[in-house]
Amino acid sequence: MTTSPLLDRLGPADSALPGDQSSARGAQKWLETFGLPTARDEAWKYTPIDKILAATFDPASKPTPDGFDLAMLDELAGDHGGPRLVFINGFFTPELSRNALVGSGVNCRNEAALTIEPSGSDIATAADRTRFDGFQALNQIAGRDGAVVLVDRDTHVSEPIHVVYLSAPGAKPTASHPRTLLRAATNSEVTFIETYAGRSGAALTNAATTIVVEPGAIVNHYKIQAEGVGATHLAHTSIRQAGGSSVRSCSFMLGGGIARNAVDVVLGGNDANVELDGLYLPNATQHHDNVITVEHAASACTSRQ
Repeated sequence: MTTSPLLDRLGPADSALPGDQSSARGAQKWLETFGLPTARDEAWKYTPIDKILAATFDPASKPTPDGFDLAMLDELAGDHGGPRLVFINGFFTPELSRNALVGSGVNCRNEAALTIEPSGSDIATAADRTRFDGFQALNQIAGRDGAVVLVDRDTHVSEPIHVVYLSAPGAKPTASHPRTLLRAATNSEVTFIETYAGRSGAALTNAATTIVVEPGAIVNHYKIQAEGVGATHLAHTSIRQAGGSSVRSCSFMLGGGIARNAVDVVLGGNDANVELDGLYLPNATQHHDNVITVEHAASACTSRQ
């Protein structure tokens, strides 16, 4: 098993997520069996993983929102007019959130005991280190809060739904593990924006996002990574599509010292369609990785990058 200061600072799985102990224990078992990725893993060969594993990160604490007012929030993340769920260091911050529902058929909320697929039983036995890895297991164990967006059947959401994750590094390097779940029910349509930003300083953001798209649903997904100088950003987006569904996902990588954006798509029903677009703008010292996996698991599906 790969050792790292990240693992040394983990508590028992039983204390990780109240109400979700089986998932946390399953992730702990996976991590004990397979460990964190190394440079020998094909999917991680271009990421400076040794540098990440050697760093020491303390678990991020729940900060007060005093250092972030609405003007700073708008400057860092923008305001798109619809509901906005704001998290600081992985903890929901209601003072900065605008959590009104768009209308009937939409539920936006935070949820502490949020399970990100695969389930604990899948984690416990999976050996596919391209589909699931130790950082996702770490997210399942150490994550403290998450965003949930549920769109009901035949609901067309007119305003974008925005989830913002802000990093507020302290005197020591800190790690947070945000998690996000979007489920678009049959024949629904929604625009969903994820923004990761924050102050300069040494911080690790280890994010997991699951997007479930039911038959005939349409999802427009935008992810903006604009972390502060010195930050490390590791993100995994899992998109699961049913028949006749359509997803357009656009990723913008702008910030962070080391940033890795992994997108894993399964087209699981006939006539599903996905379009993956992205823009990354590293400077001379930044390292940006984009890792894309698309599985055509059904007939007459279309994918474009």
